[in-house]
Amino acid sequence: MKAHKSCMIFIIGLVSLFIWSTPLFGGMPGPADTQYLKTTGAGFNIDGKSRALFYTMSYQIKKTLQSPLYASILFQNPENSKAPFVENRVLQPGHQGFSVESPVFKRIKNNHTYTVEVILYSDKDRKNSISTHSQQVFFSLSEKIAPKLGIEFIK
Repeated sequence: MKAHKSCMIFIIGLVSLFIWSTPLFGGMPGPADTQYLKTTGAGFNIDGKSRALFYTMSYQIKKTLQSPLYASILFQNPENSKAPFVENRVLQPGHQGFSVESPVFKRIKNNHTYTVEVILYSDKDRKNSISTHSQQVFFSLSEKIAPKLGIEFIK
């Protein structure tokens, strides 16, 4: 069982690496770089307990913050792109970066590119948007391996 879990983590780790493999597999999305943020990590992982997928994202904050910024991270929902998963974060002065994970989900379209968007606001009420950072994340996994990991593909 322990070897099986290690194998699952390794395989999902390989899926996560696809975003950085543009030179090897032309056409893969590269890291986004905008005025406030640079993507330093993007991909999908699997929760070992629930055997469900989730996005995992890491960002570098490029500007020295003088006051807090309020981030809303919108993860494209593979089952309903009109209803993204949303996570909120407060970026404090002195922070150099942050990481965020989406809620878990079980179904995904294979060999598909998804979008994760960070909207930065200057106010707590998240009404005054000052920047948007959009990252493409590609998902691809062997159709033979997916059922063993509990992943269901959307056709």
